[in-house]
Amino acid sequence: QDAGGALESARRLGALPANRAQAERLRTGSALVEAECLNGKDRIGGADSLYRAALSLASPRGFRRVESGCLAGLGRIEEKRQRFKEAASHYEQALSLAQAMGSKEDAAVLLNNLGQVEVNAGALDDAAARFTQCEVTAEACGLKWILGYISYGRGAIAEAKGDKEGALK
Repeated sequence: QDAGGALESARRLGALPANRAQAERLRTGSALVEAECLNGKDRIGGADSLYRAALSLASPRGFRRVESGCLAGLGRIEEKRQRFKEAASHYEQALSLAQAMGSKEDAAVLLNNLGQVEVNAGALDDAAARFTQCEVTAEACGLKWILGYISYGRGAIAEAKGDKEGALK
């Protein structure tokens, strides 16, 4: 089989992108994955650059899932930097995209992230409302693992309000 035939076979099997749009989506998604890896290793500068590069490619092309992932990643970076207003802004944008795509799972995670940021920023009533929204959304899509994070957030609110007994519930 010649090289052209091998490439066509690989495309048919899904191993290679069939067209330019698929190649761009693959490249953009790969940048997001690499940014997530760097962020997980606390290599924040490199992750920040990659999230922003992927975001600049994803947004104009309508790659909403990648765009949402980049925004959520930037939110996590800003949260690590303790820049809670900026983190909340990124999470809010990602939440809007998740809701527009109908992704309740992503929305639940982002609502929890927003609640945690609001706890850290001292906006305890706002955080409590976010955790309630998160719980309702998580229950609607069966996302049980996040319930522990919600409990943790509610405990942090109780502790911040001086309710040590409530914090242990």
